[in-house]
Amino acid sequence: MDETRTAPHSAVTRPEEALPDDAFELVGAGWREHRPALRRPGWRQRLARLPLLPLCLLLLLVLGCLCAPWLANHDPAEFYLADRNTPPGSRFFFGTDSLGRDIYSIIWFGGRASLLIGLLSAAVITVLGVAYGCLSGIAPARTDALLMRLVELVQSIPVLL
Repeated sequence: MDETRTAPHSAVTRPEEALPDDAFELVGAGWREHRPALRRPGWRQRLARLPLLPLCLLLLLVLGCLCAPWLANHDPAEFYLADRNTPPGSRFFFGTDSLGRDIYSIIWFGGRASLLIGLLSAAVITVLGVAYGCLSGIAPARTDALLMRLVELVQSIPVLL
């Protein structure tokens, strides 16, 4: 064999022959590792990401429903038989229905009932879901699988209807 020839792959370093981390020393005046400055976004940038118009409108509606006794200009359960099916005007802002009830007052008081039903249903579902999840978490694997199938069965009812 010719000793002057070298293997073509001898000049290439393989990953297992990589240099150790301390093979080089970094020098320079005041050298330190670069760490980019992380700036927290300002209040304007955080506010720009929020859907402000829908949030303000929702807040206005919720406050209106909570202040329904002061906003309503008539009793929502009262019948104004002389003013049945009247169009919107200065006396009845949204008009009256076929029974003579003020639609404007009905909307505000109906919103209160809807908010109460929504909040109570969310609270009940949260309590039941946490209790069911705790029970499923401590149950054996087969019982947990059975409980999960039961939840999937209950969730499929609205789709079937």
